[in-house]
Order: sequence, then structure tokens, then C-alpha cells
Amino acid sequence: MDTEPKYSKYREIRISTLDELLSHVECYSDLEFFRGQSKSEWDLRPKLSRLYDDLPVPDSWDRIEWNILQDFKRYATPHYRREPRGDFQWMVLGQHYGLPTRLLDWTSNPLKAAFFAVNESIGEEDGALYALEPTTIDTDADDYESLDKFDVLTPILPKMIDERVVAQEACFTAFPLPPERQQFKPLEDGIAFYGDYWLLLKIIIPGDRKLEILKGLNRLGASSRVLFPDLSGLCEFLKWHHRYAEFG
Repeated sequence: MDTEPKYSKYREIRISTLDELLSHVECYSDLEFFRGQSKSEWDLRPKLSRLYDDLPVPDSWDRIEWNILQDFKRYATPHYRREPRGDFQWMVLGQHYGLPTRLLDWTSNPLKAAFFAVNESIGEEDGALYALEPTTIDTDADDYESLDKFDVLTPILPKMIDERVVAQEACFTAFPLPPERQQFKPLEDGIAFYGDYWLLLKIIIPGDRKLEILKGLNRLGASSRVLFPDLSGLCEFLKWHHRYAEFG
């Protein structure tokens, strides 16, 4: 008899090698979005929601979001090659450089997601690779004139407007803004987002296995030099390489 809860679309697996990880991903052939987090206990919420984890939410989320985005537009001008078209593209650009937005980063490449799961807290804390099978995927978000379109959880394939978006094979889930000053619900809440994805798979990677998996990922081309195609990414790669890779 199937004892799984009616609304459960969440499965958790623990692995210890890169081969195991890839084998599980292969078993679920309809998974399309992948996300790595260096601490397995972190839930899946966008960075905007974490601004006030330990503080009362000071205003409505739409005003908070609007103010952040306007400030970003004001000061980002010297730093982009081509001006983003519309608020969604501005949000995508900011998201990839650390701006708090309602977007949650994913990638269509499981190897690149696994890199983010194992690149930090090596030997200390378990990481997690999340894999999502969306119900539908929005490919028109770049053309939206208003962010109000995201009134439900929305998996998105964006246009490749920035080098990091291209290098990381980026995709996103856009979260609906909570009413008034309520907190965001995490994506794992299958009841809250019922119907917006079929399956969420969580693959836990033990902290003491991160280094070996990271070495394997580097051999397969998933490294900071590839994922961050600028001098900062190169320097991070060289720092890691001369600390770990050359010594077995």
C-alpha cells in the first residue's frame, strides 16, 4: 500500500560519490532544473525573502522589490555592456551578481549545480543538489512589461543576456510576492505550490565527500573558471587548484 502523502512531490536521497549522484539524476529523466546549495539544511527561498529572516518585514514586498530594483538601475549603468530590456531582464542581471530578488537560481546542467553544492564548507557541512521537474516552463518572461505576471511560482528559461547567465546555463523560479508583510513560503512546500512542479528531488552530499566530488567535477569542466568567466572566477579556480588539485 502506498503510504506517501497525497500532496508529496518531494524525495530525498543521500549519495557519497559523483557516479551515484549522476546515476540518480539519470533515473529521473524528466528533471530539468538543478540547484546546488553548500548547506543541506537551507530551504529553497529567494534572496529577497532572506533580507528579513531575523527582522520584521518593514513594508509591502512590492515596494521593497521596486526600491531595490530602482537603486540597482541607478548605480549599475557603468557596469553592463547592453542595457537590459524591461524589469525582468534587470532582475536577471542583478540576480547573477548578488542582488536580492524574487528569483531563485537554477541551471539546466546538473554538473554545474553540483559544483555549487560542494564548493564551500568542504569537510564540514553536508551540501545538497536539488532537481526539479516543472509542470510548465515560461520562455516569454523577458517580454513581460510587468512583474505582476509572477503571481504563482513560475519556472523560467530566460534569454542569455549576460556572460554569467550563459556560462551557468541559467534558469530560474520566480516566486509570487507574499501578501502584505508575510514571509515567503519555501519551494519545498508542495501544498503551497501544488500544481507548479511535479517532483522536487533533494540529493544530500556528505561534507566529507565534497572534495573528491569537486575534483571529479573539475575534471568534467565544472569549475569556478568556467562558471564565472572573468578574472574573479579565474582567481578562485587557481586558488582552489593550487590548494587541492595538485596534491591528489
